[in-house]
Amino acid sequence: MNHQQFDKLVFYFFLYSFVGWICEDIYCFIIDKQWVNRGFLFGPYCPIYGFGALIFIHLLEPLKKHIILLSVFGIVSCTLLEYITSWGLEQLFNRRWWDYSHYAYNYQGRICLLNSLLFGIMGLLLVYLIHPLCSQLIHRLTKGQLMIGSRLIITIMLLDLGCSIFINTTVKN
Repeated sequence: MNHQQFDKLVFYFFLYSFVGWICEDIYCFIIDKQWVNRGFLFGPYCPIYGFGALIFIHLLEPLKKHIILLSVFGIVSCTLLEYITSWGLEQLFNRRWWDYSHYAYNYQGRICLLNSLLFGIMGLLLVYLIHPLCSQLIHRLTKGQLMIGSRLIITIMLLDLGCSIFINTTVKN
């Protein structure tokens, strides 16, 4: 992977982390009737959605012509990502950021069938509709814009991560 490919990957990661944050906040507002930043980080992004998107658009790219396989592997991959993230955050900070215990077909409240299926549907929309459009926009950026932008994104997200870790390890919830 060359520098330009890495920079594009950073842009995609940030873009889909941001879009996921927006979708989750809107969904939670509809359900809870109040705005709540449910993410671990303070900024307007949820990295789990960025990682999930990268799984679909890069790791599962060879399955693009096989929609059923893409769906199944996407659902399994993103469900595993969600489980590992939930477990990891709880181990590190002794706190849960989400709990699906009240959903049917959940496992330990960390994952549930409904969300897994939604990940699959959103992943297909991403691969076949959203990413091709976003890819065209990102490809218009110059090498310099990509480099500066990706370094800025990485810096902001790392600072946010540092602050989030500090707050979650020093402030009692």
